[in-house]
Amino acid sequence: MKRIGCQFDTVKGSIRQPLPYDKVIETRPQARAKLKEFLIECSKNIKGIHFEIGPDKDLETANNKAIRDYDGDKRAVTDYVRAKICVNSPDQVRALTGETFQHVMDDNDVHVVKMNDYFSDPKDRTGYRCLNYKLAIPVGQDEQNNNQYHYVELQVVAEQIEAIYDETHKYKRRAEEAENEIAAIMREHGIYELKNKEISGAELSKEEESLLRITDITIKPLRKISKLNYATCYLLNSIAARGDGSEENNYETLLDPDKVAKHQLTPGKKERLSTMKHKADMMEMINE
Repeated sequence: MKRIGCQFDTVKGSIRQPLPYDKVIETRPQARAKLKEFLIECSKNIKGIHFEIGPDKDLETANNKAIRDYDGDKRAVTDYVRAKICVNSPDQVRALTGETFQHVMDDNDVHVVKMNDYFSDPKDRTGYRCLNYKLAIPVGQDEQNNNQYHYVELQVVAEQIEAIYDETHKYKRRAEEAENEIAAIMREHGIYELKNKEISGAELSKEEESLLRITDITIKPLRKISKLNYATCYLLNSIAARGDGSEENNYETLLDPDKVAKHQLTPGKKERLSTMKHKADMMEMINE
């Protein structure tokens, strides 16, 4: 994929918008319009795909993300403008990582800044598959007539996986709620600091050792909730990815050869994950 080296600007390894923040906000309409033109051309050249342009990211949400993930650096947020391409076959995914896609980018002065391929190596916890692109979209020229770019996010998703989003999301939400509760408990009791102290080799008092043990017992059920619900997401996404098992709609055919053993839904793995899903469902029934 083509990159624009002179436009890279990173902090702590994260991609940053090449324009000043005020200019990023100002150029959203141009980025959005150019992204739409680009996606129209993609849909003409790659048959059967369709796209959606999402709403501009809410600025308060973006600011919170910058504070949470990027030490307050608002230029590190790269999805002020975002879109989604829906595909219905592995061949379309291949086309969106191959020469056809590259030619459309070249014709539209669009460049790949970064791409994560979660079809070749699905997300570890949830088994979710997609392509996640950070694209540089042209938004005019500066006073020296140099091209200016706005970074946008483009996700390529499979229709058969998106079709079960509502179901997988409820399990993912339960897992995340359990993890948030774990984090809150650990912050409340200063467990992070105690664990750092323990790791550094410092001697803990009996009271500190007791607090670690008691807290571990308290959060153990929450860890189980998280594990079971993430496993359920993984199962459902893996089943959806396989479709009817034919090559035409089986996204397991896109797995990196080195990742097949890790992610392929073998009968034994499916049985183990199904057992975990049953436990997750039973646990939720009890909690209700």
